[in-house]
Amino acid sequence: MKTTSIFLGAFLMALGGLFLAKNLGFSAASGEGVAKLWPLILIALGASYLVGNEAIAKVLSAISGVFAGVVVWAMAQTSIDAGMFVVFDNDDPKAETQRLVAVYDGKTPKATLKFSAGVGEFALKDTTSDLLRVDAKTSFGGYELRQTRKGDIEEVEIEQQEARVVVSGKMTNKFEIALNPNPLWTIETDVGAAKADFDLSPFRVQRVEIEAGASSLTLKVGDRCDSVLIRLSAAASSVKLFVPKDAGCEILGGDDFVSRINAKDFVIKGSKKLQTENFSSAQKKIRVELESGLSTLNVERY
Repeated sequence: MKTTSIFLGAFLMALGGLFLAKNLGFSAASGEGVAKLWPLILIALGASYLVGNEAIAKVLSAISGVFAGVVVWAMAQTSIDAGMFVVFDNDDPKAETQRLVAVYDGKTPKATLKFSAGVGEFALKDTTSDLLRVDAKTSFGGYELRQTRKGDIEEVEIEQQEARVVVSGKMTNKFEIALNPNPLWTIETDVGAAKADFDLSPFRVQRVEIEAGASSLTLKVGDRCDSVLIRLSAAASSVKLFVPKDAGCEILGGDDFVSRINAKDFVIKGSKKLQTENFSSAQKKIRVELESGLSTLNVERY
């Protein structure tokens, strides 16, 4: 399991546990005092990157996730007590705009996009003559783009850098991606609590991996590839998935996952699998693997 997944899981468990304890009437330390402990997050997270032992690194990542949950809870209590509320507003005048571009030589047969970010609004739908273009508007700090060539694959990695903390007032973190439609794409994303809208139908996408927490995700898949694999690890998230009618689609999950899925024209194949009736005969096939924590999945064929 990735340290980012451990951090996110520990964060959500700590945050949910504290709110549940408050709802049940248990008292806790004041939000104002606890919020001052936020540097412990950086200390524990930094230590997890420095240690060579993988097991210790995972423990430190979990500890930093717990600290983050406690601090976010404390900040929420402080805001509620003071009558202040944080507002997401993509028109925040203090937000900084940024454009990032990955160059395209017209010869790259395959490309990989990796990006990670925290809370915000993310979109992927437009095409570009570049390999990739990003337009970001954020109150939290800038993004960095790294482009490397590995054999016949052009790899682009995007990460948020400065991670400024905004306690009150307006917040903006809007992130729009445009891709070149020609290469064969692999997309790997890791986002926190977010609203994400990914229309992949204009692109040749062979694999998509999404890790998210407490998110609202819309994902539209096209038919430009004969085989598409989608892996979703979305804790406490709601997902809308659009797939072409002519493509065969298979959805795999854990025990009793079928009860959390609304999918017309799918046939139940045991407790861990759903398939469209044309899955075996269809030339185009889409496989969806649900890995953990999903709240609901609504599937529509277009």
